[in-house]
Order: sequence, then C-alpha cells, then structure tokens
Amino acid sequence: MACGFACPADSHQQELMPGVRLPDDAPLQSGDLIFWKGHVAMATGPRTMIHANAHHMMVVEEPIAPALDRICAAETGPVTSRLRPDRTPIRGI
Repeated sequence: MACGFACPADSHQQELMPGVRLPDDAPLQSGDLIFWKGHVAMATGPRTMIHANAHHMMVVEEPIAPALDRICAAETGPVTSRLRPDRTPIRGI
C-alpha cells in the first residue's frame, strides 16, 4: 500500500487479487507471487524467491526449485496457485 498498490494483508486474500493466473510451467518474473496453504512467496527472478519461513526462521531469498520441494513435503503442501498481480496504481496515493 505504501508504494501505491493494493495488497491485502493475508495470503488467502492476496491469492484472490486481480492479475494473471500463471500455469505451473510459465516462467516466473520478479514480482510474481507463489501461494501455498497459508503462505506466499514473491519471485525475485525466474529461479529465486523471497519469503518468510519457519525453516530458516527469517526472511530469505533462495532458489525456487529446492524450496518448493521442501515446502511441498511439509504440512504447507503443494503450490496452490501462481499469480502475476495487477500492478495498476491505486488512485490518490
């Protein structure tokens, strides 16, 4: 919100934001979102993402492929969706 873009606080609300739904095999771009049950990460490039997680107990940028394997094996489960959010600025901000 501080940057002038709508962004709900919770991951389940963020998953419903407007934008382009990405198929599993679509290349990721910086700013794309990856969702799991109760969790979201943001791609920082085609092969890396940033997210807060219990595995490292901090916010980390890490390679997507091994992180997906680890997260999928945990209680969070598989990726539920991938989104390229609508980046239309909010009027008045």
